[in-house]
Amino acid sequence: MTAKILLTLFFSFTALYAATPSLYNMVGDPLYEALDGYQQLLADPEFEKMESVERFVDAAEKLYSEGMALDTKSTSLQRKEYIQQLRQLSKEMESLEQEVSGTLDRLAEQKAYKPLSGLQKNPYAFLRTHPAVAKAALMVSMESGTVDMTKLSAQARLYVTLDNLKKKLIKARETGSSEAPCLNDITGINYWMLKAEEFKESGEACKGLEACEQVEQFLKTAKKSCTEEHPMFQLSRESSSSYRTALKMEFYEACR
Repeated sequence: MTAKILLTLFFSFTALYAATPSLYNMVGDPLYEALDGYQQLLADPEFEKMESVERFVDAAEKLYSEGMALDTKSTSLQRKEYIQQLRQLSKEMESLEQEVSGTLDRLAEQKAYKPLSGLQKNPYAFLRTHPAVAKAALMVSMESGTVDMTKLSAQARLYVTLDNLKKKLIKARETGSSEAPCLNDITGINYWMLKAEEFKESGEACKGLEACEQVEQFLKTAKKSCTEEHPMFQLSRESSSSYRTALKMEFYEACR
């Protein structure tokens, strides 16, 4: 373990339990919460080479020390400089989160589920609750055979269902099964239902509306490829109901 990581770990543990600066704490506290989370992120060998995160951590550590010192004694000029630095770092953190979010999404696409799932215990909510982390945790559970469907969120259940459908579809295509066209359309329905949930979570209403329209389209084709009496079609029609009605209208109102 490098000296940099050791220092980061030490600061992280002390910052976690120490009080944050009271001066301008409404601006500073979110930064110091992020600081603690990003310190722990860098302590993981999978993420230690994220230079933009390192720069943020270095700047936030410095501000943390300055803020604690200013709580004891400060001049008006020092307070002015401190709040200016806090505001500047807050702007930089917004850009950093977009970059980190992209990195986490790419890792999920690369199926780096184990390191991502470890972020469930990160103290920073942005990292802990990121969709890529939730997906990774679910996939790790699925691989270990410990998934309890009754305890999963709607989005997590869709992940599981979609994964199972993909496996069935691949097998049906390989064996030349007549069920392949039906499975293809049912898989499409579930895929776009999942995308609608993701767009709802990210606040992308127009994309969510498009996803709901895709659900409708795949349901129409499934009616022909599966036949209306097929159990998979009936189940998909029932489970997709809200995506074709209430949620679709919710997206429509937010998008226009």
